[in-house]
Amino acid sequence: MLNLFQKIFLTSLLLTAACLAASDDKTELSGTFRDKDYQIVIAKSLTSEEKKSVESAVKAVFDKATATYDSDNPNSEVSKLSKLPIDKKVTVSPLLGQLFAVSEKINFISGGLFDPTMGALGTLWTQNLEKGKLPSKEAVQKACSHTGWKNLKIQGNTFWKTAEVDEINFGAIFKGFTIDQIIEKLKGMGYTNFFIKWSETMRALGTGPKGSAWQVFVRESRLASATDDPKKTFKLKDQALASSSDLNQQKWTVDGKPYTSVINPKTCEPLPSLTFPQISALADSSAEAEGLASAGKFLTSLKEALSWEEKIKAKIPGASFWFMTEEGAKGLASAKK
Repeated sequence: MLNLFQKIFLTSLLLTAACLAASDDKTELSGTFRDKDYQIVIAKSLTSEEKKSVESAVKAVFDKATATYDSDNPNSEVSKLSKLPIDKKVTVSPLLGQLFAVSEKINFISGGLFDPTMGALGTLWTQNLEKGKLPSKEAVQKACSHTGWKNLKIQGNTFWKTAEVDEINFGAIFKGFTIDQIIEKLKGMGYTNFFIKWSETMRALGTGPKGSAWQVFVRESRLASATDDPKKTFKLKDQALASSSDLNQQKWTVDGKPYTSVINPKTCEPLPSLTFPQISALADSSAEAEGLASAGKFLTSLKEALSWEEKIKAKIPGASFWFMTEEGAKGLASAKK
């Protein structure tokens, strides 16, 4: 059960397209996948057959995602890669090869803060913290030695490990990468103007029902009233926006010291707390936006965050960030309207 403070903050996380009011010149589809609601709005009135065709295409993307890069599926392609011995080379599917390429880019531009190999280490910490204790130093050192994106290699569609990696988990960009796949599928079907939102990740292509960019808002502060009008509104057109918040993180106190479920890839230890209750990232693709928002959790001050943002923007000119502090929001200056 969420308390009032959490409800207020959760409302601030609902990054919503402001132009989704009732209209005859749009078609809206919605559903749930992996326990998260999704919404697709096409700026066109579709026939029942066209709508069924879109729904079928979306389901095909979800089914492919489950079979290819869902680490919760023990029979998925990525789960099988996690079990490979060192130096054994295998051919991966073009889709998984594409996901590896995107992840390699995000790992590089984030300075290593985005790392899909931390899953087993996170499980070790969580299992112990839930019992009110800490894992042994030996167990942490062993699990830490079995992490590291640098230990995964891919050339073309050939994959292998150069060192032991216990788990490859693309959960931090699962929604974003999947949204990008849906985008490509719908573009191939001839649609050019639509908006997709899945939980806290969204992407807009073209314009909305009225011919203008899709309007998106975020609240100025986590302390803002849930009934307040949005304080910051900006336009999304051929861009993606994703958020990462502390509401999604577990928290414990052991021996008087706080711990979260966020494992720092540079120290192999949980962060005691998150500097920013919420981070939103704007980028050209949903995968990039979601991966960068996730990586931002490890930033420890607003000064560091703004410096990190400048480095990211030098590599991805269209990227921008929104850092929520206790006092309010900082960033996304180029996107505010």
